[in-house]
Amino acid sequence: MLEWLKKINSGSNPELDSTYLFSTPLIPVVLLSSYAAFVLHFGPKWMKNRAPMNLRHIIVVYNLVQVLYNAWMAIQFSLVRTTWTVEKNLGCVVNLEPSDNALFRQQHAYGFWHFAVNKILDLFDTVFFVLTKKQNHVTFLHVHHHIVMVMNTWFFGKYAMTSEGNFMAYCNMIVHAIMYFYYFLAALGPKYQKYLWWKRYMTQIQITQFVAIIIFNMIAMYRCGENYNYLLHYVIVGEAMVNFCLFARFYAKSYKNADKKMSKKD
Repeated sequence: MLEWLKKINSGSNPELDSTYLFSTPLIPVVLLSSYAAFVLHFGPKWMKNRAPMNLRHIIVVYNLVQVLYNAWMAIQFSLVRTTWTVEKNLGCVVNLEPSDNALFRQQHAYGFWHFAVNKILDLFDTVFFVLTKKQNHVTFLHVHHHIVMVMNTWFFGKYAMTSEGNFMAYCNMIVHAIMYFYYFLAALGPKYQKYLWWKRYMTQIQITQFVAIIIFNMIAMYRCGENYNYLLHYVIVGEAMVNFCLFARFYAKSYKNADKKMSKKD
């Protein structure tokens, strides 16, 4: 048992293993279990006979922080050449070993840690929905996406520190910077509603990122050899396909049906 515990606590990157977040699998297990229990059961039950909390100022600050954080990470990924895999070989990279270039590993661990922290920060979206009694926003799409992103980011950061997932992460950062800017404007109040005409285009951008991720990773899997981490790409492609279907269904339900109703009225 001690040997097994030692094995699962030992990751593929010493730089990440030395951080508290990646020190043990208990961290994501406890975090995600607490998140799911609160947003799906204890939170709604606790708020049932209470008035919605006024968190407007907190949410405005939160959304602004998310915009800046995601934009900063995207810039860092663009500037640090060793973490951007499209430039030369379309993601064909050799799995990193402890003997690999130290600077590469440090930069990669640094970027991965921030991305993981940001995915955990995303969980507050749902917490705010529960506390403001917008439980109808707590959908399967929403909860599934947040849990899987944290789980996959932690697992592959801990046990498979490679660069194959960088394209997905880069797309995610850009889309989230745009998405949280939309949320930021929405949280400012009714007088800013006129600037939110591009809501449907925000969903189109989210759907487009999943298409780009699927195409990129399928091309990469076709082109790359034995050194490629296919498990990571199967997970990325599979999850991107699931999200594409869920977001496409949401788009059709939210906008296409609304367009049909408007055309009937006309």
